[in-house]
Amino acid sequence: MYQWKTYNNRWKGEGIYHLTFVLRERLPILGTLLGDIQSASVEPSPIGRLILDDIHNIENRHTGVQVYCSMIMPDHLHLLLYIKREIGKSVKELARGMRQGWKQLALEADFAPPFIRPLYHKGQLNAMFQYIRCNPRRAMLRRQNPDLFRLRRELQVEGLTFTALGNLFLLDYPERQAIVCSRSAPKEKIASQQASTLQAAQEGKVSYSGAVSAGEKQIVRAIREAGLPVVVVLNDGFPPTGSEHERYYKPGGVYFEACAAGRLLLLEPTATTMTSERVVTQTEQALRNKAEAKHQDYVPLPHTSKRWRMMANNCIAEILADIER
Repeated sequence: MYQWKTYNNRWKGEGIYHLTFVLRERLPILGTLLGDIQSASVEPSPIGRLILDDIHNIENRHTGVQVYCSMIMPDHLHLLLYIKREIGKSVKELARGMRQGWKQLALEADFAPPFIRPLYHKGQLNAMFQYIRCNPRRAMLRRQNPDLFRLRRELQVEGLTFTALGNLFLLDYPERQAIVCSRSAPKEKIASQQASTLQAAQEGKVSYSGAVSAGEKQIVRAIREAGLPVVVVLNDGFPPTGSEHERYYKPGGVYFEACAAGRLLLLEPTATTMTSERVVTQTEQALRNKAEAKHQDYVPLPHTSKRWRMMANNCIAEILADIER
């Protein structure tokens, strides 16, 4: 019976892996994106065809390896590999050999070291199949909606500063609501809050939340799945300025679809915002109120602690939702 990978044995032996190979400088020499959002596909270039032919021969060179699926894009490619048994090398060594072989086929095919993701459970496998197969459509969505996928640094919103990605026009909606839900809230209270919040969203209110607690995540998910707009305040959600992934960053999974549809705005507070008097004062008061509600003495938390930052994100969501424009 197949045993899913664990953290301790993730690189050797039997396992299923998602590998993403990206060309250095992101040169679009592997193929051409064609069609529209509904019929997007990639026509491989001559270099792309050479690499695809080599991928199809992996199973002949390594009888213990099976290619579950592959997808070539203009400047990168995805592989889903099943290593069925011990093959005498780790998946990292296997990937390095692929890169070297592709460069021998075409000097222009100079790939950076790949991102390798071991799969730890069955749900990841199904999700990864869909992710890889939908890559052309996702690329077409980004092409047709470039502003929705552009990182904006130092965005000013009523005196607070953020890094942002998504539909900035959501900030202009006059009707807003904040979604804040205690971690200890019972299921009945969360269900009631979800019903009222969803009703308000259907009536035109844009929802703001840090989506920190399980209840907040549940309510935000219900709003998003209903096709309604939401603004999420993130905690360290974007790549650092000047990093390798900054230019090509995109939100993952369901956030990608909501962003492409213009129903999502992601905001990451800057250090300036987190240390502003307004945010600090409201966060400290919220923590004090929680302690008093439990009949406990309030003990200030370090502003760098995870709990303080999570509380600050929800306070920022409340600040933005309450602003009169």
